[in-house]
Amino acid sequence: MLTRDALLDYNAGAGDGKAASSEEMGFVSDPQQTADSSSCSAAFPPYRYTSDRERRPLADDPEGIKAMEEYVPEPLDPVHWRRCGVYLFAIELFNTGRYWEAHEEWEALWVLAGRQGVLADFLKGLIKLAAAGVKCREKRINGVARHAARGVELFGSVRAATGGDRLAGLSLADLIREAKQIQSDAEEGKYPGDPTAEVIYSFGLRPE
Repeated sequence: MLTRDALLDYNAGAGDGKAASSEEMGFVSDPQQTADSSSCSAAFPPYRYTSDRERRPLADDPEGIKAMEEYVPEPLDPVHWRRCGVYLFAIELFNTGRYWEAHEEWEALWVLAGRQGVLADFLKGLIKLAAAGVKCREKRINGVARHAARGVELFGSVRAATGGDRLAGLSLADLIREAKQIQSDAEEGKYPGDPTAEVIYSFGLRPE
């Protein structure tokens, strides 16, 4: 897991709207196994969307909407996860506080995974973790608790099904611990971080 200071340092470096490479973030340990997709070098959106906004910036870009509707990402292979640019880009979005945007990338992979099964549940857990971040930004504490609790359930079921502690590079134990902490704090009326901050969570995702 990345520390808050590391995330803030990285976020400051991405202020020009360009994503740092996965290698620079320490995501890819083998330079020969970089992602095939161009998603990792895609520009970050210049916003952090929440559902209480009237319109998303993309709503004013018909060509962008059409491109998104026609785009079909490569499915996530949990063994060769370094090759999935969408997966890595979603992690970078999450780590820079773009929780809604990360959720949408993971959701595309969840659909490709068939919406059910171990891999789909793992992706759904990440979606729920991102959704809890969105609800925190919207200052909806009950939503934070609800999504975090579901994340705990999903990651727990994945861990039980696989009998291991790591999937697609991420530690299931770490994910469960962080989701439980978010749930516990929210149930006590505490947000996991400052809802107005660019990066809310005190942890980041670092696949190894």
